[in-house]
Amino acid sequence: MKKIMDSLILAMSMFTTCPLPRREYDSSSLSYMMAFFPLAGLYIALLGAAVYYLTALLEISSLLRAALILFALIAGSGGIHLDGFADASDALFSRRDAKKMLEIMHDVHVGAFAVISLLLVLLLQFAALQSLLAVTEERLMTAVFILPVFSRSLSGLYSISLPSARSDGMHYDYRQKSSGTVLSILIVFLLLSSAGIILSAHYSGVMTVILAILISYFFARYSLQKFEGATGDLAGFLLVLLETTALLVLALSHSLPAWF
Repeated sequence: MKKIMDSLILAMSMFTTCPLPRREYDSSSLSYMMAFFPLAGLYIALLGAAVYYLTALLEISSLLRAALILFALIAGSGGIHLDGFADASDALFSRRDAKKMLEIMHDVHVGAFAVISLLLVLLLQFAALQSLLAVTEERLMTAVFILPVFSRSLSGLYSISLPSARSDGMHYDYRQKSSGTVLSILIVFLLLSSAGIILSAHYSGVMTVILAILISYFFARYSLQKFEGATGDLAGFLLVLLETTALLVLALSHSLPAWF
């Protein structure tokens, strides 16, 4: 039980800004850490939902509401996945060989590709949220707040299913410790969050789930072919890619009703 609680506290303190005692990871607390990754998404979703309902009561414009909700979602995670997305963007868009890409991901400096990619992703997420708020579709916003759990379920499965591309680092450590139990828990979270998105967003929810699973599958194949495994930065890249794509699909579902 202590190992499970240590893993929960480690996951929440590492992947969210939840005010829990900060813990340095060790081999024992890494065992079930990824099993609680979707719960970190739940915490982030609750923050976003709280801002959504508070701003509705205050009758704030959809433009400002979208900005505040996006801020809450990012603040809830501490931006850790955006950091991984930025590092991976610098590497992937450099179009270098695998060894050089891994070095770029490990580099603490921020390059032009990272800045451009972050700006584009945040702009797309903001625009999608604003579009969803403008049409006042409550069911679609429900799906939006399930996304943090859904994306972390898929990103977690990606992380523990693939070998580590490096022989050190956090991904290598928790990949060594993860078990079939962690895999099963992540699959349960994935099934529950997928059902929630589909029930909330109907046909656009089906499209969102299918597209996200396909993206995860092909990104995993690419990671294996290019790097012979995964890294934490690549997992962060996938997570941000999934959330951005899902937001765009949900936003477009109102603009293209005949398709959804």
